[in-house]
Amino acid sequence: MLRRSEDGRGNPLWRRPLAVRLAKFTAGSALAAMISEIAFIVLYGPVGAGPRVAGVAAFLAGAIPNWALNRRWTWRRRGRPRLGREVLPYVAVVISTAVAATALGGVADGLVRGLEAPRSLQVALVAMAYLLPYGVVFLLKFLLFERVVFSDPALRSPSAGSRVRTGEPR
Repeated sequence: MLRRSEDGRGNPLWRRPLAVRLAKFTAGSALAAMISEIAFIVLYGPVGAGPRVAGVAAFLAGAIPNWALNRRWTWRRRGRPRLGREVLPYVAVVISTAVAATALGGVADGLVRGLEAPRSLQVALVAMAYLLPYGVVFLLKFLLFERVVFSDPALRSPSAGSRVRTGEPR
């Protein structure tokens, strides 16, 4: 029987634990971004909330499921999270992204108010500006989560993120 290395180097790229975690992180981030963006559009557009209120509420709407998906599904953590090792670094990373998104949304709001354009176009432009920082810092967030927030080897199995265990036949 062919033995696979602990880091999955004997597996095809798409079955290596790091690649699987990146794919799961991508899916979870896309879902959280979609939830956040929908919340922003609804609050900023039809509800008429300001860009800061809409931004903070939209951030919370996406951040809560994103935490659960990242911790439990992507990095397969169970049990009580460690405050200094997981929670505080995670909060610092996502809040800095939320601040950037909310600030950029506010700047865009100020710019579009001067446009003689339909409200729907103004909402779309501000919503795109709100989403931009999330896309820009996507890989940086993954690296910080992988190397800092969820990096404790004692809390993650070598095959975390993959159903394929090392040494198992395919």
